[in-house]
Amino acid sequence: PAAAAPDRPAAAAWQAPRTVAEEAVAALMAEVLGVERVGADDDFFLLGGYSLLAIKLVLRLRRTFGVELTVAELFHARTVAALAARVTEAGAGEKAAEESDPDAVRPAGRDRPLPLSFGQQRMWFLDQLEPGSHEYVVPLALRLTGPLDTVALRHALDALSERHEVLRTRYRDEGGEPVQIVDPAGPVDFTLADLTDAPDAARRARELVDELARRPFDLERGHPLRATLIRTAAEDHILVLTLHHIAFDAWSTNVYLRDLDLSYRAFAAGEPSPHTPQPVHYADFALWQREQQRAGRLDRQLAYWRDRLAGLTPVELPADRVRSAVRDARGDNVVVEVDPDVARAVAELAGRHGATPFMVMLAAFQVLLRRWTGRDDLAVGTPVAGRTRQETEDLVGFFTNNLVIRNDLGGDPVFTDLLDQVRGAVLDAFAHQDVPFEHLVDALQPERDLSRNPLFQIMFEHQHLAGVPERLGAVAVEAVRAGLETAKFDLTVTVKERGGRMYCWFEYATALFDRETVERLAGHYLTLVAAATAAPGARIGDLGMLTEDERRRALTVWADPHAERAALLDPADEHDLCVPELFTRQARRTPDAVAVVFGGRRVTYAELDALSDRFATRLRSLGVASETVVASCLERGVEAVVVLLGVLKAGGVYVPFDPGHPAERLELMLADAGPELVVTTRAFADRLTDAHRVVLADADADADADADTGAGADARDEAGDLPAGPAPEPVRPDHLAYVIYTSGSTGRPKGVMIEHRSYAHHCRVIADAYGIAPGERVALLSALTFDVAMDQIAATLVAGATVVVADPVFWTPDELPARLAEHGVTVLEITPSYYRAVLESPDLPRLGSLKLMNVGSDVVTGLDARRWAETGLPARFLCNYGPTEATVTCLLHPVTETPAEGDAAGALPLGRPVPGTRAYILDADLRPVPVGVPGELYLGGVRLARGYHRRPDLTADRFVPDPFAAQPGGRLYRTGDLTRHRPDGAIEFLGRIDQQVKVRGLRIELGEIEAALARHPALQEAVVTAPRTAPGERRLAAYLVARPGATMPDVAELRAHLGALLPEYMIPSMWVPLDAFPLTASKKIDRKALPDASAALTGGAREHLAPRDPAEEAVAAIWTEILGRERIGVHDDFFALGGHSLLATRVLARLRETFAVELPLRLLFEATTVARLSEAVTEAVEAEITALSDHEVAGLLAEEGLR
Repeated sequence: PAAAAPDRPAAAAWQAPRTVAEEAVAALMAEVLGVERVGADDDFFLLGGYSLLAIKLVLRLRRTFGVELTVAELFHARTVAALAARVTEAGAGEKAAEESDPDAVRPAGRDRPLPLSFGQQRMWFLDQLEPGSHEYVVPLALRLTGPLDTVALRHALDALSERHEVLRTRYRDEGGEPVQIVDPAGPVDFTLADLTDAPDAARRARELVDELARRPFDLERGHPLRATLIRTAAEDHILVLTLHHIAFDAWSTNVYLRDLDLSYRAFAAGEPSPHTPQPVHYADFALWQREQQRAGRLDRQLAYWRDRLAGLTPVELPADRVRSAVRDARGDNVVVEVDPDVARAVAELAGRHGATPFMVMLAAFQVLLRRWTGRDDLAVGTPVAGRTRQETEDLVGFFTNNLVIRNDLGGDPVFTDLLDQVRGAVLDAFAHQDVPFEHLVDALQPERDLSRNPLFQIMFEHQHLAGVPERLGAVAVEAVRAGLETAKFDLTVTVKERGGRMYCWFEYATALFDRETVERLAGHYLTLVAAATAAPGARIGDLGMLTEDERRRALTVWADPHAERAALLDPADEHDLCVPELFTRQARRTPDAVAVVFGGRRVTYAELDALSDRFATRLRSLGVASETVVASCLERGVEAVVVLLGVLKAGGVYVPFDPGHPAERLELMLADAGPELVVTTRAFADRLTDAHRVVLADADADADADADTGAGADARDEAGDLPAGPAPEPVRPDHLAYVIYTSGSTGRPKGVMIEHRSYAHHCRVIADAYGIAPGERVALLSALTFDVAMDQIAATLVAGATVVVADPVFWTPDELPARLAEHGVTVLEITPSYYRAVLESPDLPRLGSLKLMNVGSDVVTGLDARRWAETGLPARFLCNYGPTEATVTCLLHPVTETPAEGDAAGALPLGRPVPGTRAYILDADLRPVPVGVPGELYLGGVRLARGYHRRPDLTADRFVPDPFAAQPGGRLYRTGDLTRHRPDGAIEFLGRIDQQVKVRGLRIELGEIEAALARHPALQEAVVTAPRTAPGERRLAAYLVARPGATMPDVAELRAHLGALLPEYMIPSMWVPLDAFPLTASKKIDRKALPDASAALTGGAREHLAPRDPAEEAVAAIWTEILGRERIGVHDDFFALGGHSLLATRVLARLRETFAVELPLRLLFEATTVARLSEAVTEAVEAEITALSDHEVAGLLAEEGLR
């Protein structure tokens, strides 16, 4: 029965068709839409039209009027009147004869094998790549209730197999080229499973349905249709039709079930088949499609796609797990319903903008992707029916084509502008949909990767579900869920409309995503759709996405989880106290406690207080007052501690420099700092120019060995009694305490200015976090120019513990445990690279007195924590993180459980903010991002630096207004670190935003490769870089350090190791073994000091190297033949030379023929160079020979002798 026409807008009065053309168009439109009447001004899409119905209407209009009309044109001529005018203008008159249409699909002879369509070819190729896979099995299960005529059903199934040739077609490999063989009509593969006597018939029937959906097809030997009838009672059956996607698509379902119903009714009534022979079949379409390509009729459309997709980098959602080297097809679904009011608003918004609900939902989905990925250039796939010829309307077959919809969301457009852009992109794509996706992939040649689909990883589609027919003859029909949960893409979002309700299905790859992640994504999508339809004039960045609970967590609970504890550690009534006062208070409480140990020397708190007072007095006498810059150019020693305290007590600004730095760099940094005085020792005084006023920290040492060695004198004066100097000014919390110089991205160091309030707060908070208290001993290992030294000294002294100063000469990792044990060190902070080397020390068991192993300042892995746990030593393992701009350390991650074996390769979280610190993860618009979504880490709170010394431009860029501040004037520091929240609120480090690399068009996280390399048992550490090797080209270089006593693996072994974990394009092509990594003064790996990788072991170099043995010669000869290249070297890459999937199958056929060995197609994607492929082929031949029995070998030798 025809459905009633939907309500029209009140303002639009119904107008009857006025011309013959309008009447014809109105009749066709009513037929397709299933409504009683359609007026001249009625809009096809407002009456409920959508893409599949649009295709049907266009095909009927073509057939009726004999004119060319596209679906895209229907969007511009949406009403009956406009459509009638369009077909009339096109010269519609008598129906054009099919014979006069040069582009008609015509029947071809069956006396020879016929080619596959492009879509079938890809299906066949995927089947070759993954033999025995059930991923493309299409199960259709129908519960049949009532008196079923089984004989009539079998006859109907056979009749449909006769009617649709594609259901009795096999696919054969002929020299690497697939062809289709149409077999004569015959009985369908039919099985009757009678479970009527089974006690648990329903359960067994369910299991059988699942088993049938899992059973793969042999495309070469069998037909792509199987029918199984499961009988659970006399009038209760389940008909399971399993088909292969190579012969079937969504449109085919409606065609097949319609034809099945007609045939069954006829046979059940004893009548002949109601179907007339099809004028053309699917194989005719496949041949027609090939001829269209050969004739160049697709060239214009292909040129459009080349231009449209130029420079495209497929967008990927942030995954919960690292992608494996080979795609995992396992999947699951999350289904959510769109609120009915919102669904109506979607339709209304679409109508107002000449769009469809699909376009509105896609625009909202693009906004979702932008929020989740941070990218503006977004492309998703969308399927189209692919039936642009009227001859295909009633055919069963695989016609579906995939289009790529690309949009630019840059500039934060308003939603309606984005909708207009999406509408245009969709209509353009529809107008160029005849280029088969497979042809497009071969033409564009994106990077080959077995773990990904080409061109896009995310699919978006819109379905209107009519459901299965309610009856099959006299039998009631009901759909039964069938099929295993698979995911053909990372994510497929399907908007389904049925019975006036709208649902969104999120099919996701379970190998990549947790269900909770997809549920969160689905919730955000619903929120965005509601926001966009409620305020379509809003900018997309202003559309709400997070729930109130998510926003509260991001901005309060997780941002500052220990806010209450900050008030206990750093009471409000003591905020005016600075480090000098806090130290002096402690000296009065424990005057005789040891404050500093250096070698054999011990300095008590009282002595250190006096030494620093004396030095402060000396500095004041030389003019030091509030915010006077005092440079310190010292090695580690007692003097370094005295100078720091003395400068702070005098009110000066402490700025440490390394006396060992090259003279030019040292002078450059001193000139930038502009110090009034430079404190150093006699050993380094001659390194400073006359431009500086120099104070010698060891000036009094010769005068009185027991006197104040920390007192200094102007280098131009004799050491002597210190003048009294001016009265000390009180140090205020807002005064500068110190400046630390860090490396700048431009090569120019930048001075970070930290105020007293920040420093004092940090010392009290961090001492608590590290367990520093009277009786503890903290090692000062850090370079004095590194900000970690600032808390290793002051946090220790403020808490009443002892600073154990390491020798100026670097303690080697081997000797460190013994030195720490000698001094009874209980708290140790160390960089990961240094830590890993220390673990190899034979004296490691001597660290029994250690209470805290604190590792930070670089990426710390789960393996690092696991190795500490395996030592059995008692110290707790802690990770720390903090930029200098946020006062040393601001995030901590205690490792309370040993990381599992599988988690050990990944980086440990940075952790959570310490008390008094606020940490936000924000997008480019300073909005909080959801859990699991990457964003930039921003830090706020009392510990933020004042800014950069003499760099107001840089300060303004990195220190930005805090949009969440309760009080005006609040700031946030942009760290430049790409991070995300875990579900528990911990912050994970993903990489540096300014160091993301793109190699061959694909974004790569170098840390992911480093983590995979670290899993090799012979490697202690790995660093991966991506140096430029030519304009616009980068290659991956791996720098490796072997474990002590282990042999460095060769390149082949390393490539094989990575090949099992990562896609091919993430495997480095340059390999540099090192004895040790260069380290900065702060013991971080110095990436800038790594040697040039260009002369390294290549394992895949681009220079030409001729084949070196018969196997390589044979493989190279096959490539030369298939690729049409004159010269091919052993390190040339098949796909880089222009190879693609079809050519790979031809190479495989020639390899099988040449070497007489069975090889999987996957091998050509894993071994992409002549050298690697010939090695793999040789191994396969040797494996076959090894597997032969003695009798088989003797037979082969005898056969060879007869020749």
